[in-house]
Amino acid sequence: MRLFIALEFDERTKGRLMDEMLRLKNFARTGNFTKRENLHLTVKFLGEAEESKITEIARAMERAAAGIPTMELEMASFGSFPSGTDGRRLYWRGVNPSPELLKLYERVCRETEKLGFKSEKRGYTPHVTLIRNCKMSFIFREQDFARGLSAIPFKGDRLCLMKSERQAGKLVYRDLYTVSIN
Repeated sequence: MRLFIALEFDERTKGRLMDEMLRLKNFARTGNFTKRENLHLTVKFLGEAEESKITEIARAMERAAAGIPTMELEMASFGSFPSGTDGRRLYWRGVNPSPELLKLYERVCRETEKLGFKSEKRGYTPHVTLIRNCKMSFIFREQDFARGLSAIPFKGDRLCLMKSERQAGKLVYRDLYTVSIN
């Protein structure tokens, strides 16, 4: 099964992101928008894992979150990067990397490495994916769109082990285990 560890959002935060995606849809010619129920902030992508590892991963998450207070976080930036060779892009909202978030990330990496999961070599760039494989209309200007966005504050208070799978051709994320951060 394909797994990742993430911070989940409250409904208000998801609503704000959905409003922004609605505005993006006015410019998108193609693309796959993230479904409301799939919006999250990835802390660590684990990849393929056996079901027998879930309990060990859950304990690693508990150790990583121990002593970390609820985080006051903020999505403040907007950007994109290529997601194909034909001009398609992935658009995202960037999360300011607070000291607590970076500490949580480092702890999650350390604890999951003990279980055999590799860490990214390129470092952690916290972001929320809004749309994948997108081609925008010729009138879309990324910088102009970004200027029209306001910051989205949110609380980081739930660390979740998520399973990613395709069901009837749709990407579905299922929460397998949650650790409260407080």
